Amino acid sequence: MKITYIHHSAFAVVGDKKVFIFDYFLGELPQFDENAQIYAFASHKHPDHFSLDLFHSLEKYNHVTYFLANEIRLNEKYLERKGINPAVKSRMIPVKRHMRTNHNDIVVETLESTDTGVAFIVEWDGNTIYHAGDLNWWHWNMGTEEENERMGLRYREEIDRLKGRHFDAAFVPVDPRLEDAYDYGIRYFMEQTDTANVFPMHFWRDYGILDKLVQSERNSFFADRVKAICGEGDTWEI
Repeated sequence: MKITYIHHSAFAVVGDKKVFIFDYFLGELPQFDENAQIYAFASHKHPDHFSLDLFHSLEKYNHVTYFLANEIRLNEKYLERKGINPAVKSRMIPVKRHMRTNHNDIVVETLESTDTGVAFIVEWDGNTIYHAGDLNWWHWNMGTEEENERMGLRYREEIDRLKGRHFDAAFVPVDPRLEDAYDYGIRYFMEQTDTANVFPMHFWRDYGILDKLVQSERNSFFADRVKAICGEGDTWEI
């Protein structure tokens, strides 16, 4: 499969006439085969994970399905006012936490985010990928000890649902705003899962935090599986 980093938490995954786009709101999308089956995912409605530009950017393609967290509510009149063909509504599939659904020949599962919305697991043709959305171990220095303990418990409970599971690729937050806790979430995820390639995201263009991630001794057990991101538009074949 070919993976392209678009911006922030947005990635495109291309494999055998299928395209998967996650949390696109800004940036340059690759050009796809016009007959490809395209699946676009929006984990929640925060403006750094979803915008109506998703629909404008994909309107030229013939076969697009949208999996949208059910907090993203769009009716036909609103879409029309925003210059979007209201017929796109029929290609939107709302998703909620802890669900599993088959669509054509892909399987989509969700976890509950520790912030809002969902995380996605997608299976097709023997491949499995994970996109966290805002499911992360949000340990804030400004938070109380009780709040941070509760957050850690919620995150571990969700990730424990994936214990021992194999992922060909996973997209997981590494947020520098969390200071020393920037890697709590990705490290626990890698401890619990069998992930071949992990792509940091949600790092607010602070590429230095990615060097810190792989150079830290506490992350040495998975550092060789972290894909180095140098800029938007970077691509990998895995």
